[in-house]
Amino acid sequence: MPPRAKTGEGIVAVMDVGNNVCAGPEPTFLTRAKESLTSFLQRKIFARNCHDIVGTVLFGTSGTDNPLATDGDFQHVKVVRELVGVDWEAIEQVQALRCGGSSGDWLDAVAVALEMLRKHELVESGAVEWKGLLKLTTGSALLPKEPHEIQVDAYFILFIYLFIYLFIYFIYLFIYLFIFFFTCTFFFSIVSFFCALELSPLLKKKNDNKKLSCTNTNQPLHSPHSGLKLEKRKIVLFTDFSGEFSKSRYKEVEQELKDSETRLVVIGPEFSEDFDEEDQDEHQPGSSNGGEGHSKPPKTQPLNWNGKAKTVVQMAGEALATEMAALCDGLVCSFDNAMAQLMYFEKSNKTTACWNTTLDIGAAFKIPITGRIMVQQAPIPSWKKFYRDDRTQVISKEGSYHLMDERQTEVPEEEVISGYLYGTTLVPCSNEDMSRMYCSNSPRSMSVTGFTEASRVRHHLRTGNQVLAVMARGGDEPAARALSALIHALAELDMVAITRRVYSKNYNPKMGALFPEVTKDGECLLWIQLPYSMEVVSLAFPSLQSRMAKLKEEEKDAVDSLIDAMTLSQAGEDEDDENEEEFDPRELLDPRLQHYYNILTQRALNPGQQGIQEPAPHILEILQPPERVREAQGRVAEDLKKLFPLKAASSVAKRARNVFQVEDKAEDGGEKRAKVDDSLSAGDLVQHRVTCVTSATPVHDFMTLLRREAPDFDDICKQMGKVALALLNGLLCPLSAGMADNTMEKLLQCLKAFRQESRSINPATYNSFLPDLKELVTQHSQNAVWEKLKEGSLGLITSEESVRSSVGTEEAAAFLRLGQEAAAAAVGDMPDDMHDMLDDL
Repeated sequence: MPPRAKTGEGIVAVMDVGNNVCAGPEPTFLTRAKESLTSFLQRKIFARNCHDIVGTVLFGTSGTDNPLATDGDFQHVKVVRELVGVDWEAIEQVQALRCGGSSGDWLDAVAVALEMLRKHELVESGAVEWKGLLKLTTGSALLPKEPHEIQVDAYFILFIYLFIYLFIYFIYLFIYLFIFFFTCTFFFSIVSFFCALELSPLLKKKNDNKKLSCTNTNQPLHSPHSGLKLEKRKIVLFTDFSGEFSKSRYKEVEQELKDSETRLVVIGPEFSEDFDEEDQDEHQPGSSNGGEGHSKPPKTQPLNWNGKAKTVVQMAGEALATEMAALCDGLVCSFDNAMAQLMYFEKSNKTTACWNTTLDIGAAFKIPITGRIMVQQAPIPSWKKFYRDDRTQVISKEGSYHLMDERQTEVPEEEVISGYLYGTTLVPCSNEDMSRMYCSNSPRSMSVTGFTEASRVRHHLRTGNQVLAVMARGGDEPAARALSALIHALAELDMVAITRRVYSKNYNPKMGALFPEVTKDGECLLWIQLPYSMEVVSLAFPSLQSRMAKLKEEEKDAVDSLIDAMTLSQAGEDEDDENEEEFDPRELLDPRLQHYYNILTQRALNPGQQGIQEPAPHILEILQPPERVREAQGRVAEDLKKLFPLKAASSVAKRARNVFQVEDKAEDGGEKRAKVDDSLSAGDLVQHRVTCVTSATPVHDFMTLLRREAPDFDDICKQMGKVALALLNGLLCPLSAGMADNTMEKLLQCLKAFRQESRSINPATYNSFLPDLKELVTQHSQNAVWEKLKEGSLGLITSEESVRSSVGTEEAAAFLRLGQEAAAAAVGDMPDDMHDMLDDL
C-alpha cells in the first residue's frame, strides 16, 4: 500500500519593497512588514506536525525574476523563494531584505503568487511537468493583455465572415448545380479518402513536435516538497498600496482567486473606514498612470503610516483589495491587529488517538467505550533530534559512560545498570528488577470497583496529568444507550464511579473516578486519576472561626468588596450572552513555552550571542490582571489599608534571628538575652505537622510528640515499638538487601531513643517491648541484629540505671543470651555424673 500523501497549506508571502515603503520615520512600513513575516515564519517552525510550505514574492525591486515576465509585463516582481518548508534560512532571508529601489504593481505580484501555487499543484499531481502557465499562450490567459484581446477578437470576426461567405457559396452551388452535385460528391469523397491516408502521418508528427515545444523549452522542475497535497491555499500581501497599479487584470485575478479557492490576507496600515462606495465610484483608478480623472477628494483624508495624508491611489487600492478579500473569504487587518496574533506561538491542535476498551461493571455487564484526552499537561518539546544544513545526511547519536576519577575511565555500556537514591543510599536496579517492578500482565481495561458520592472525591484528590473523556464506541447504538443511562443515573444521584484503569499491557493499573458530564452539546464521562494513601499528606491548620468572630461588619464588607472587584468571570458577554472568563484555560497560552520558543529563536539566529534575553513584554502581560481588575483593586485597597493597618513587626525579626542562634543584646546594654531552643532549626519551619510516629523519620517524630503539652507516653511508646518491629521485618525482605545497612542504623537509633526516654519516665514500657523484639529475632535467626543490640548496651533497663525498674543485673545479662547460648550455659553447669550418663547415651 503506498504511503498516504501529506497534507498542508500552501502560502505565498507577497511583500512590497518599493521606494514608498522605505521612505519615512522608523519603524518604516518595510521594517514592520519584516517583523510580521518573521513572526509568522517562527510560528510555522515551532508548530507541531506542520507540513505547510511557504514562498516569497517581492515587488518594487530593481530587477525582474518571475515566470510570467515578458516585455513590458510583470516587471519589478521577483520570486526570492519557491514553495518549500519553513526553516531558519527563510527567516534570515526575510531579515536581510532591503529597499528595492523601484515601484511595482501589487496585482502583478498577486498574479505571480497564484502562478506559484498552480505550478506546485501541477507538478505534485504528476499529470504534466510545469513549464510555464500554458493558459497564457493559448488565448484564454489568466491575465490577458488588452492588445492581445483586440487581436484575437479581429481574427474571430474575420473567421465568421469567411464562414458565412463559404456557406452562401455552397448554397448557390446546391441550387443551380443539383445534378452535378451528386456526381461531384462521389468524386470528392474518393479524393478525400486518399488524402486522409496520405496526410495523417504528417499531421501526427506535427502535433508531436508542437507538444514537445511546449514541454521541453526549459529544464525539468522538481518540487522541493514532493508528495505534499495542498489542503488550503493562501496569499499574504504586505503593502501600503502607495504604488501605481493596473486594474485591467483585476477581474481575472479575482476570478482565479475564487476558482482556486485561494484566500487573500492583506496586512498593512490602518485602512480608511470613511472611504465609502460613493467615494470609490468617484475615484476609480485608471491604468498604471495612477488613476487620473478624479474631481474631488474624499470626505475625510486619513493618514498614512508615515504621517502624511493618503493618496487617492492608496485608498482605491485598499478598497479594491478589501473587495477581493471579501469575495475569497479573506482578511484585511492592520499591523497592530496582526502582531497581536503573530507574536504568540500557536498551540497544538492535534487530535488524540482513540483509546478503545470496555467499561466492565461486574462480570457480565460490559459497555464498549472510546476514550479521548480532553485536557493534558503540555511538556516542553524535546530538541534531541536535529538536522544539518544538508537534510539528506544521517544523524547518529552516541553516548558513553565514565567513572568519576582523574582519568575519566570509560565503562562499557553492558556493565552499567540504573540506580536510584533512597535518601543517601544508592539503590541499584537492574533491567530485570525494573521489568518485574513496573510491568503488569493485565490487558487494556477499565473496570468499575464501586460507586460513591461526588462530595467525597474532593478537588485536592483529583491528580494525574490528564482528563480523559469517555464516550460510547462509534456506531454502537446499544453501547450509547447503556452509557447514556449510566451517565444520567450518576448525574441524578450526584455520584461518581471509582474505576481501575490499565492503559495497555505492561502498564501499571491506576485508580480513577468517572464524573458525569451533561451539557447542551452532548454527554460523556470524565475520568480523573485518584491518588493512593501514601501520596496524600495530611496537614492540620488552625481554625479561623475565632478570628472571624472578632471582625466588624465593615471589615467583612471591605473584604467582600475586594473579592467582587477581583472577580474574573464578569469580563463581558460573548455572542451567546454568557459571561466570558478572563483567564480561560482553553485560550490562555503558557508563558513558559512562549519564552522558551523566543530563546530558541534567539540562539538559532544569533549563535554567537552570549546571555539569555529577558521575557518579552507581551509574554509578561499574559498573567497580568486585566485593567478593569487593577482599577477596581486600587479603589478597594485604600479602604483595606484604613481598616487593617499594618505595623512593623520588629519582635518577629528578632525572633527570626534567634532561630539561627544569633544572640541579641538588650537595648540598655545589659546582659545578653537567653537563646531560644537550640534544637529549633530552619528545616523545622517548613516541616509538616507530626501526628504519629512514622518509619520515615521515627526518632524525630517520637521526640516531637513527647515535647508537646501533656503527651500520652504509653501510646507514643507503643507507636515507637510498632515502627521498630516493622523495621526489623524490613530486614527480612529480600528486595531490601541493598538498604540493609540504612535500615539497621535506623532501627538502632529507634531503640536508643526509646530506651533513653523510658529510663527517665517509665522503664516498664521499654522492658515490656524488648521480649517481643527478642522473640522475632530468635524466630528469624537474626543474630546479627541482637549482637548490634548488645554492643550498643540496649538491653533491659536495670534497677541500677533507674529506681523505677525492678530488673536486676543478672536478669538483664541472662536476657541478652539467645536460645543457643542459654542451652550451652546450662550444659556447663551440669554435674559430672550427668555428663557420663550423656556420654553413655
